[in-house]
Amino acid sequence: MQTFYRRKKQYVGLESGQVWEMKQLQDENSRLKQLVAELSLNKTMLQDVLRKSGEAVGASVVLFGMPRLYCRRMIARRRSSGRH
Repeated sequence: MQTFYRRKKQYVGLESGQVWEMKQLQDENSRLKQLVAELSLNKTMLQDVLRKSGEAVGASVVLFGMPRLYCRRMIARRRSSGRH
């Protein structure tokens, strides 16, 4: 019963359509937060691999499933910018 009263208090004054829309927005927000967290982790891991190894193309392909050409371009950009 506690959950019922908590939800009733949270949604008081809203119509059923508004409650449904709020729930949809909360679900979408959760999915987007999860996606951002995963992408941030992938970026950090890739940066660590690039930092530890000058030629990280093989590791990037294995870890992230990235195309070799994309990885080579990233490494070339890092080298040309002077950030090893």
